[in-house]
Amino acid sequence: MTKNTFTPIHFIHKSLKYKFLLIILYLCCIVSTTTILPAQIAKTVKKTSEGTEFWVCFQENSWHHALERVGKMKLTDQRGQEMYVEDRSISNFELFLSSDTTTRVRIEIVGLRYKLDTLVIGGSVRRLKIPSSAEVTGDGTLQPNAVRITSDSPISVTCLNERGSSTDSYLALPSKALGLEYYTISYHSTPTNDLVPHMAIVATKDSTIVKITPSFITSRNRPAGVPFTVIMNKGDVYQIAASNMQGYTKTERGTDSIINPDISGTRVQATKPVAVFSGHQCADIPMRVPFCNYLVEQVPPVNSWGMHFILGKFAKRSSYAYRVIAATNNTKIFENSVLVKELQAGQMYENSSAGPRNIMLTASSPVLVAQFSHGYLGGVSRTDGKSTYIRGDSIGDPMMLVVSPTQQFLREYRFATPKTSFTNWRHFINIVIPSSAIGSLRLNGRVLDTVRNYPEFVGLSSYVCIQADIPFGVHTVKADVPFGLYSYGFATNDAYGNMIGQGFDEIEEIRDSLPPTFERRNLDKKINLVIRDDKSTDKGLQSIRIISAVGLAAMYGNNYIDQPSINPGTPQYTMFVRPLNGFVKGKMEIEAKDLAGNISTYTLDYDGTNFLGALEEKPVPDLSKITETWLWGSYVIASSQYHTLNNVQTIGSTSVTGQFEAESGSPLGLGFRFNKYVGSSFSVSLKAEYLPCSIVLRGRDSLLKRVYDSVTNQYLNYQEAFVLQPTLPMISFSAGLEYQLNQLLYTFVDIQSSIILSKSAESYRQIESPLSYAYAQSGTRELPISNTGLDQVKMLLLSANAGIGIQKKIHPHLVLFGETSFNYTLHSLLQNGYGEWNYSSLRFSLGFKTSF
Repeated sequence: MTKNTFTPIHFIHKSLKYKFLLIILYLCCIVSTTTILPAQIAKTVKKTSEGTEFWVCFQENSWHHALERVGKMKLTDQRGQEMYVEDRSISNFELFLSSDTTTRVRIEIVGLRYKLDTLVIGGSVRRLKIPSSAEVTGDGTLQPNAVRITSDSPISVTCLNERGSSTDSYLALPSKALGLEYYTISYHSTPTNDLVPHMAIVATKDSTIVKITPSFITSRNRPAGVPFTVIMNKGDVYQIAASNMQGYTKTERGTDSIINPDISGTRVQATKPVAVFSGHQCADIPMRVPFCNYLVEQVPPVNSWGMHFILGKFAKRSSYAYRVIAATNNTKIFENSVLVKELQAGQMYENSSAGPRNIMLTASSPVLVAQFSHGYLGGVSRTDGKSTYIRGDSIGDPMMLVVSPTQQFLREYRFATPKTSFTNWRHFINIVIPSSAIGSLRLNGRVLDTVRNYPEFVGLSSYVCIQADIPFGVHTVKADVPFGLYSYGFATNDAYGNMIGQGFDEIEEIRDSLPPTFERRNLDKKINLVIRDDKSTDKGLQSIRIISAVGLAAMYGNNYIDQPSINPGTPQYTMFVRPLNGFVKGKMEIEAKDLAGNISTYTLDYDGTNFLGALEEKPVPDLSKITETWLWGSYVIASSQYHTLNNVQTIGSTSVTGQFEAESGSPLGLGFRFNKYVGSSFSVSLKAEYLPCSIVLRGRDSLLKRVYDSVTNQYLNYQEAFVLQPTLPMISFSAGLEYQLNQLLYTFVDIQSSIILSKSAESYRQIESPLSYAYAQSGTRELPISNTGLDQVKMLLLSANAGIGIQKKIHPHLVLFGETSFNYTLHSLLQNGYGEWNYSSLRFSLGFKTSF
């Protein structure tokens, strides 16, 4: 018989194996911090419309496919006077490039083998012509006509598409702002008109699979609502045009309803980022109102849409149209706080004649909004100072611009007017800015003249809209706060328009943490209360409730009300409060709650002469970054435990001539936790856990003997072992730090102290070989022995724990979380002189946390 011993090399390998696992996991936590943190920073740094790579295209403008209709034509002014002759047979495509710093720019069109290297001087706008052969003609086929623009430093790009007096422009979106899902927005056509709405898709990567679901039958007879797939390579353009035939749909009453050709609401889904463009070859707006004009915009991806928009009326125009597209079901649309429509995914709402007013649009879910100017004869007819009758506005043509959500406004813009003053062009800008920041506005470095350019409030919102007449050239507009900027222009028979820039943050990540506000306006013998939930991150009001009223009455308009009635999602509500008797004291308490669960309570006191108000706010705590509130929670623990023993020959009262080995287990446990944030990202954590130490200890006899096996008719080695099965239940207490990587992920480190509650173990002898042998006393291979106590095991253990967690808020007051961590005991479980027993575990936790 030989003594079975572990070699030092084998022990070192087994011991370092688990220490190495601890180091690896800890490094993973550090790597997670260094790799995830930039993504978090990227969410706080604005993605803007500037970039170093752009993919654009130039679609068909006017009667490209019917050249016999195109040629020189005379244009007249509103009094019938001939002005000039234009040639519609020639396309004019231009790029307007600007940058803060001087940078090199490269332009490439693969299909035309066209390349151009040029410089853009910092602080200026460079105007470049693109070959007319770059026009994307026809539809339903792949064409390598995409224009790729790259630069060494960030630039902004505006594109102009012109054929005679059919013109429009659009803001190009950089590659970093592109997405995987889009809905198009355009305008409808008169049936049988050869000029139809169209769209285009540009691939930025090879082997891009694009699924297109048309909203209207296409000119290639692709049916509405039936998706089809196109495989595109880098630089390909795929253009789709609507059929010029009427469509039909069923109304809620089951009757047929005519649908005019329109691709608005067409859904585009791609496996890799694509650029999407939408517009019309030449649209009448409103339909059948002369004259038509080319429309185009590059469409933002769904993840950059917003819920809060300001539409400013156009200079020199008496009305305009706008359209709204929804991406999710049950999206409510509010116009100046009035519910006008509830949309399903892909559906559209249109106001074809919004009148000469500024409008605040809000939605319960992210939407896409486009604004359109009316045609030359659109608007209100009038008589001028010479008693000449003028039909409509008699200026400009239709144009289309995408409206930026207020959440995506910027603080600074640079742009150039994309047309010269030829053919009496007039250029304008619309500025949308909070009224409190008007004084910080600078146009070309100078304070904006608000006497000449008078700010007009937009409904009950805190925004104003300012129109400014600007000359041809390069302009800059700056302010101390984010604001919106739109550039447009009108000639007698032409128009263009586009937003100047915006951010492209993912709106859905922005949280509504602000309670509704109350504004009081003192009137004669009553007050006007305006209840708001209309900031850029607000979701709108859910309810308004009069908690109590003594001596005061509430009114809506001229009618007394018991309780206010609102549509959930309404951004503002206005009401009046007056005393029932002018000289009697009174009191009213009003509660306003928004859709995010934030609550404000306003107490109004009337002393017989004056009104006094007091506001109490109750915001819903953000459980991912709470700085004022303790959190508590509970969780279950699943663990995989690892035990290594070295030179352990005696445990309890059991000794073996060889040494004990360990077989690890995977027990379940339960924990409770408490957290308190000590900064914007760090929190202190306290935990209490119950987790048994699961193990089987096996000590083999080193003495072997030979026995006869009647089954195999051979002499075999005979060996026995002592087996101990302790449960070692432990209660652990830990303290540590958590670091919030972003709204979803966090990492943590704990120091843990554990108390072993019981050190008893079941013990028995076991025949290890041959397997056919059994004890005569038990009839099995196992012979129970009385329980033993593991006196050599320490009662108090100290360990370190490190890991990473993920959390998701499912309710304003409830967060679910999951964690994975590695726990390593910093010392042997055995007292000195009895060998080494090293213990570690890989843990997985799942639970909840909430606030007190």
